[in-house]
Amino acid sequence: MTMARSDGGVKSVQLAFDVLEAVAAAPGEVGVSELAALLGTTKGTVFRHLQTLVERGYVDQNAVSARYKLGTRS
Repeated sequence: MTMARSDGGVKSVQLAFDVLEAVAAAPGEVGVSELAALLGTTKGTVFRHLQTLVERGYVDQNAVSARYKLGTRS
């Protein structure tokens, strides 16, 4: 059985990895606006990907600054 994949799905996965790699490359915590500018996409798109990565433990969000860093699963 062959499964069809949409380009949108693949692009979404690629962007999720781009977000994760950008957080990993940051010297400290990084904000949504910085990531969006770096990746050439919208803050909303980056935020949604970050929320998923936070839920899965790959990224942590600082409760005070609302900035992001690598999580324990990374």
